[in-house]
Amino acid sequence: AFVAWEDYRTGVASPDIYAQHVLASGLVDPAWPTDGRAVGLDAFDQVQESIISDGTGGCLIAWTDGRNPVTIYDVYVQHVFASGVVDPAWPVNGRPLCTADDGQGSQTMASDGAGGAIVVWHDFRTRTNWDIYAQHVLASGVVDAAWPANGRAICTAVSHQTYPTTVSDGAGGAITTWEDRRGGAYDIYA
Repeated sequence: AFVAWEDYRTGVASPDIYAQHVLASGLVDPAWPTDGRAVGLDAFDQVQESIISDGTGGCLIAWTDGRNPVTIYDVYVQHVFASGVVDPAWPVNGRPLCTADDGQGSQTMASDGAGGAIVVWHDFRTRTNWDIYAQHVLASGVVDAAWPANGRAICTAVSHQTYPTTVSDGAGGAITTWEDRRGGAYDIYA
C-alpha cells in the first residue's frame, strides 16, 4: 500500500505532505526513506492528500495547497517512483493543476490507465457556490493541453456541489459522484 499524510516535522505551524510505501509483509519498503518521502513542502499548508497507484509500482499524490495567499487553496499533484524517488520530470513540490481564485479542495483521483490521473475537486472560483471541476495530468507531469487551464467544469448547477469521489472508467476517463444541493437538500449526482 501507499500511504500519504500531513506532517508537521519541520516545526512550523503548517503541514507538509509525506508518503510511504508499505510492502505486503507489513514492512516499510527499504527503498523508501524510513520516515517517509517528502512530496509537497512549502511554508504554507499542504493538506487533504489523496493517493493512487501509477500502475508501474509508484504513486500519484494530490493535495490542497495554500502556498499562494492570493488564490487561498489550490490543487497540486506529484509523482513518486516505485523506488521512492520523486519523479525529476515533475516540478519540485508538485504540479499545480488549478490555481483559480478563491479556493479548491477535497480532491480525489482516478488513474487514466497510462500513468497519469484525472483529478477532481470542489471549487469556489465563482465566489457564490462550490462547483465540481477536473483536470487531466499526463504521466510526464504535464497538464493535458486538450483540457482547459485550471480544469474542466463538471457541474456548475445552482447551489453547492461538494466532496467528489472518483473512479476510473477503464477507458482513460473517470466516473465522479458528488454531494449536490441544487434541490434544497443534499443529493448524490454523478
